[in-house]
Amino acid sequence: MENIQLILQLVIVMLLLALFSSLALAKDSGLEFKAAIAEINPSVEGNSQVIVSLLSSSSDFDIPLIVNRNTKIESNGYKIELVDLEVGDYVAVRAFFDTAGIIAEEIAFSTESCNQFNTRMDIPIGENNLSVVAKQHSE
Repeated sequence: MENIQLILQLVIVMLLLALFSSLALAKDSGLEFKAAIAEINPSVEGNSQVIVSLLSSSSDFDIPLIVNRNTKIESNGYKIELVDLEVGDYVAVRAFFDTAGIIAEEIAFSTESCNQFNTRMDIPIGENNLSVVAKQHSE
């Protein structure tokens, strides 16, 4: 039952992201989530890509992340390199939307499992901003 609720909430978040995608591309719109690393594609030059899975038991919710030279990667507060991470590791990710894709600002090795995410979109409406927040924490 928890998986059905989680999947439903993820679908709602993805629909909101699709609905507001052009507005969600501002750097102020952020994502924070814990996920399992599904794939690491390092690049010799330019940006690397890390694919993370929100549900470690399913590839239905894989998210490709762009890792660039500004992405902070750490473990227990110490800076590490992308090559120090492995497929299957749990990571806490802080990222933002960009026209190129989802840019990882910070990737931190985590001992906690997946199934936790937060997302925030600030949508300008006239002189005001509407904040859409979605959170899921499973125990």
